[in-house]
Amino acid sequence: MGGNQRARVDYLVHCGPAMGAFNQVVADTGLHSWRARAVEAIADILMDGAAAHLTARVREFD
Repeated sequence: MGGNQRARVDYLVHCGPAMGAFNQVVADTGLHSWRARAVEAIADILMDGAAAHLTARVREFD
């Protein structure tokens, strides 16, 4: 683990509107709690959402 462990409470994670948007997307899912958010689970949500968006856009051209 990196960083100064004595300054652990001083760690800062930069985020912006994207964090709020993600929190809205997962509000009614098993990822509602930040403790349930594993990297793999977040990647699955993002990739599924991207695939759904792209599929919908491609269908507009049919």
